[in-house]
Amino acid sequence: MEIGKAFTFVTEDENWIKKLAIGAVFMLVPFLFLLVIGYQILIIRNVIDGKDKPLPEWEEFGQLFIDGLIMAVTIFVYALPVVLLGLCGLLVSIGSSDPSGNLSGGGIVGISLLGCIALLLGIALAFIAPALYIQYARTGEFGPMFRVGEVIGIARENLVDILIVIVVTLVANVAVSLVSSIAVITVCGPIIISMAGTAWIMFATGHLYGQIGRRMSDKSLEPDYNPA
Repeated sequence: MEIGKAFTFVTEDENWIKKLAIGAVFMLVPFLFLLVIGYQILIIRNVIDGKDKPLPEWEEFGQLFIDGLIMAVTIFVYALPVVLLGLCGLLVSIGSSDPSGNLSGGGIVGISLLGCIALLLGIALAFIAPALYIQYARTGEFGPMFRVGEVIGIARENLVDILIVIVVTLVANVAVSLVSSIAVITVCGPIIISMAGTAWIMFATGHLYGQIGRRMSDKSLEPDYNPA
């Protein structure tokens, strides 16, 4: 994967500062964050389509919002098992506590078991989420994201690449957090750096997802029969 390209392609656009600033502002406003998700989907599509400058214009805000909302709802639905396990753990904690608030042995075992299952499901979701983004960017429809077999197939076939994206994203977020903490000497510095950095990471992540989607499209164009 072209990791460096994913972070530098932003500056190849002549209006990249304005586009990044718009994304940073939307990150600050509740619900408008969905526009950034929709914008990220558009970046994925542009990379899949092989556009020289995949950083799109900020336009058709209604469609961007719908795309972001669809992705947020889909991720939430896939995350429901983890949420339900968390609620079950809370109920077990309440039901197995004595008047002083101490958990019984059975309660500790139950909560530990639920926690392990939730952790495993959370890890699985971390790999499925990129596949959902790629699936939606390729199809543009809500239904295909719930063709679970296809989604899992995308995650399984691109397991190593998705792992790379997860690691790169984590490292980038840590770097932004460190820079933001250093900028605490100014009043608005940490907020500006954090929002702009997060928007940049989302753009870069979209480019990386697009690379995976593009590779999948290239494979689908390969002939099934290779003469000897």
